[in-house]
Amino acid sequence: MLVLQEGTWRQALHLSADGEISRHRFPPLSAAARVEIVPCGRLADLMPADLAVAYPPDGEQATWRIWPRLKLLHPLPGFEFSRAVAVNLLDGGASTAWTWPGGEALNSDLCVFEAGEGNGEAPDTLVLRAQGSYSSVAKRLYVWAPDGRRVEGAGVAVVAAFPLRRPGKLYRLDAVTYVMPDDDDTRLRIVAVAE
Repeated sequence: MLVLQEGTWRQALHLSADGEISRHRFPPLSAAARVEIVPCGRLADLMPADLAVAYPPDGEQATWRIWPRLKLLHPLPGFEFSRAVAVNLLDGGASTAWTWPGGEALNSDLCVFEAGEGNGEAPDTLVLRAQGSYSSVAKRLYVWAPDGRRVEGAGVAVVAAFPLRRPGKLYRLDAVTYVMPDDDDTRLRIVAVAE
């Protein structure tokens, strides 16, 4: 996600550590009772407390139950998209490195966002929805594209210029928009208010 702080858009992470995770997405562990989930890497810099506890499935259950140790009510600014959301799973004396589901590092040059809940015409949070081409029923989308890309369509406006992985701009889109490299005819299509 992106958050607007003191007039500057910053990369951020909003992490929900409450719910269930499929046993197929969880690494094989020998835990009989529970597993501690502890942040590591950049996540540990921003959130030094234990994140959650995971309880294994009973019998035929298909999911691990995740209980938060820390309620994350606000995004964590300063978590770059180029980093994976890395945690350690502490199973008795063993530690297993793991990437949080959906927390893989982003490597796209084109990121599509929607305004966060409760945001009006001038949002202060933007939620990442896709990398590359995207269609949505949202009336307005936002796209970050690196410098050297043409962004063409009705209702396109530059919101801000700032780097994600490299220098680029954040655009507001109100209709079908195409994003193309300056030196190529290959184009990606972004649709606000899907046809």
